[in-house]
Amino acid sequence: MVLTIQMLRGIAALIVVMFHIRGTLNGVYAQSNLGDLLFLSGPAGVDLFFVISGFIICLSSKKNEENKVGKFAIRRLFRVYPLFFVSLIAYQLFVFPEFHIDAFVRSAFLLPRDYSGSAPYFGYNLLFPAWTLLFEVTFYALFTVALAASHKHRVKICSAIIISIYLYSTILQTGGINLSGIIPVTQTDRSVMTVIGYTLGSPMMLLFVCGMWIYSIYDAIRNSNIAINKNLCLYVFFVCSSLYTVLFLSGYKSGIGLSGYGFWAIILITGCLAYELTSPTINKTLLFLGEISYSLYLTHVIAIGIFDNNSSVLTIYPESLGVPRFLLLLSVSIAFAIPVYYFVEKPSIAIGKKIVSLLYGKHRDTTYTSSTINP
Repeated sequence: MVLTIQMLRGIAALIVVMFHIRGTLNGVYAQSNLGDLLFLSGPAGVDLFFVISGFIICLSSKKNEENKVGKFAIRRLFRVYPLFFVSLIAYQLFVFPEFHIDAFVRSAFLLPRDYSGSAPYFGYNLLFPAWTLLFEVTFYALFTVALAASHKHRVKICSAIIISIYLYSTILQTGGINLSGIIPVTQTDRSVMTVIGYTLGSPMMLLFVCGMWIYSIYDAIRNSNIAINKNLCLYVFFVCSSLYTVLFLSGYKSGIGLSGYGFWAIILITGCLAYELTSPTINKTLLFLGEISYSLYLTHVIAIGIFDNNSSVLTIYPESLGVPRFLLLLSVSIAFAIPVYYFVEKPSIAIGKKIVSLLYGKHRDTTYTSSTINP
């Protein structure tokens, strides 16, 4: 496990949560846009997740196992889907009780509830943070193809597939190279194939490629005879983390995709991996937040929605303004995610591992744990 990457997962989830509750800080203090000033760049957490995902998938598939494709597919299925489906049902029941069968079924298949709007969001998933899961699952599918072709060259093959589809798609759609994740959809008659096509060719897919190659470079350094200069690594960490903080707060070159938040993510991950090379002291709180990051990412909107819908009963919510309300929702979101992690996410992962053991042998599934995977 790469500990700094695990901690970054927690940070990514936190900044997404803080983006969604930033409105509690607006219109309260002399600085009327305080929430936007601090957390308007919160969507950067999604790009950070995508780059981390590319890194982690390579790390978790490092061992060349027998039946690797089947194992990989089963693990990913039970890692992603059970928690998502439980969260979707909970959101429908407790936050958005207006039921539309077509929107629910589309969302259950990780598709947008409608096909309006620009890519990559279209009409969002009913559980709206889950719009990103369509990209994650698409990446897993392409990585599975690469893994089936060659374990040794899985990074090169997967990168070639993604980049080829992207180049064809972006030139066809925009007439040039576009690195922004926001793409206007030109078709007026849209269907599920429109969504899949724009997802496959989206510049957002390039973030996974960056993550895979960052892993390849990091792994090569780790396994080389290069002497690690700890002071230099600490210097790189300081520069990269400071630059990321400035970019985040200033909103300079903001926006999803490699032209904005994706580039920021590369900077931060580079700094954190340099720090990892120093065998650093680990913050256990951030490490735990990394463990529950997927649960936190998916379920924080449920916790927030319950408070929004029941303010007459949960009277502490309307009576808290500004920072107290912000901290209340942040704390509740984390508190809600913890039991979800222990009672839904972890058991789902364990079931997936059990199925792998039953199908492929008990002693062949030893390298894939909950701490080496990413939402």
